[in-house]
Amino acid sequence: MHTLPSERPSVNPQASRDSEMGSTPGQALIEPLLPGDSERESRQQYRARVRKQCAEEVEEDCLISGRRPERRARREEVTKKVKAYHAAHRRNNAQFRRQTEEEMRRRVSGKFCGALKEHVTGVLGRPDGARRNPKDRTRVEEFCGECGSHLRSDFHRDGYWPRSLQTRWGTLDLQVPRVRCVCGGTVSIAFPQFAPWERRFEDVQEEILGLNALCLSLRQIRVVLDMEGTRLSIATLASEIGKVADLCTVELSGKCAAPVVRLDAIWGYLAEETGEEFVSKRQQKRKRKKVSKVPLLVAWGVWPDSGKKALLGWVVGKKEDTAAWQKLLETLHERGIHANSGLRLIVSDGSSGLEAALGIVSFGRVAHQRCVFHKMRNVLGKVKGEPVEGDRKAKRAARKKRREEVLADLVPIWQAESAGEARQRYEAFLAKWEAKEPEAAACLRDRFEATLAFYWVQAQVRAKGQEWDARHLRTTSGLERVNRNIRVKLRAATMFQSEAGLYANVYLALGARGKNQPGEFREWVASVVMALEELERAA
Repeated sequence: MHTLPSERPSVNPQASRDSEMGSTPGQALIEPLLPGDSERESRQQYRARVRKQCAEEVEEDCLISGRRPERRARREEVTKKVKAYHAAHRRNNAQFRRQTEEEMRRRVSGKFCGALKEHVTGVLGRPDGARRNPKDRTRVEEFCGECGSHLRSDFHRDGYWPRSLQTRWGTLDLQVPRVRCVCGGTVSIAFPQFAPWERRFEDVQEEILGLNALCLSLRQIRVVLDMEGTRLSIATLASEIGKVADLCTVELSGKCAAPVVRLDAIWGYLAEETGEEFVSKRQQKRKRKKVSKVPLLVAWGVWPDSGKKALLGWVVGKKEDTAAWQKLLETLHERGIHANSGLRLIVSDGSSGLEAALGIVSFGRVAHQRCVFHKMRNVLGKVKGEPVEGDRKAKRAARKKRREEVLADLVPIWQAESAGEARQRYEAFLAKWEAKEPEAAACLRDRFEATLAFYWVQAQVRAKGQEWDARHLRTTSGLERVNRNIRVKLRAATMFQSEAGLYANVYLALGARGKNQPGEFREWVASVVMALEELERAA
C-alpha cells in the first residue's frame, strides 16, 4: 500500500546536502573515526548505527521514488562502510603501536642511563657537579688505566661516550658516563648492567635459550628476534646456545646413583670434519664436513618408590656398537652408579652392542631387564595371520585381527604375580600359538628369561619391606614420552655442527619438558642464564 504524501517523513537536510555534493550516504559517520579523535565507539555500536541510518535512507528513497531496492545492494553498502571503518582502525593501531614502541625504548634507555649515572656517583662518592676532595684517601675497586690509581679523589667525570645495547625492547642508544684520572688516563669501571664489550642484555640470551628449548631452529629464532628489532647472525645464535654444553656436563657430573637405570638410543645427524678444505663462493677457505647419522645414547635414572626420573648421562657414538655403549657405561660407573651405591636393575632393549658392553663394564650384582614393550612389539611383527583369498585390504584386516588375538594372550604373561606364574602363561601361549604362528613363537622364546629379571628385583626389595611398582622395572616405554622432546629437536635442527651443540640442544629440550605452569618456564630459563654466568665467573 502506498503512503500518502502528507504522511511521508521530512527529508533529512544533511542527507540532501551530502547527495548534492556527491558524497555517499553515511559518509559523515566515518569522519569522527579517523586517527586522532579522542572519542570513539565500539565496532558493534558503529555497525548498528550505520545499519539504522542506511535503513532510514533506503526507506526515504523508497517513499520518494516508489520502488524498493534490492537487499543485496543494502548489504554491500553497509559492508563497504564497515570496511572503511576497519581500515581506519588498523591504520590508527599501527601508528599507535609505533609510537608506543618508541616511547618504551626511550624510557628504557633513560632507565639504563639513570642506573649508570647512579653507579658512577657511588664510585666517586659525590653527586654530579660536586668538586673533588683532595683529602679523601678512599680506595675503590676501579682503577686508572694509565697510572693504576685507586684513589677516589683522583677521579672526575668527563662527559659521556655512546654505545648500543640489544634488548628485548629493541636496540637502545645509551650514553655511558666517562671517568678520567688526574693523570689524564681513563678509569676502568665495571657496570653491573652489562659486562665490558657486551652488546646484548641478558634478556636476549634468555629469549634465545627459551626459543631453542621450545624446539625452534636457528633460522626460526633469528626471524622471531628480527620481528622484535634484534638482528643476530646464525653463528651468534649457535655460540650462545653452545655455552650450555659446559653447564650440562657440570650438572650431570653431580647426579647421584639411582636404583634403576634405563638405557636407550636416539638417532640424529652430526657434521664431522674430514680434514679437507675448499674455497667457498665468497673465496674463503672452509673446512669440509661430512654429515653422518649418529646415535645419542642416553641413560635415565628411576626411583621406583617415588616415580622420580632424572637424566644421568649421554654420549654420542659413531654407531650403536659395543664401543659406544662401553663409553656410556664407564661414564656412569665413574660417577658412582653401581651396585655398591644402590643400583639394582638396568633396563634396555635387545641391543647386541649393549649386551657385549655389559660383559666388559661390571656394575656388581645388578640384573639386566629386557624391555617387555620391545619384546611384544617384535613378537607382533612376526605375526603373519591366516592366508586369505581376496584383495590386499582383506589380508590386512585378517592380519590385524590375528595380531589382536595374539596380543590378548601375550600381555598377561608379564602381569603375573610371580615369575613362576609368568612361565606357566608363557608355556600356555606357546602351546596355543606355536603351530599357528611359528615365527612369533620363536621370537618370544629368544631370551625370554631376560624379560623376567624384574621379578628378582621385586623379591629383593620386598624382603626389605619395600614394594616397587613393576611398571618402573620391566620396560623402557616410559622414556618414549621424554625422548619425544629430543626427537622433535633433532628434526627441527636437521643436523648439528658439533657434539657440544648437540649436547646443548638436547639439554635445553629436556629441561623445558614439563614446565607448563604460569611463569615456570621463564623462571627455569632465567636460572639457566644465571648458572652460565656463575660458570663463567668460576672459569
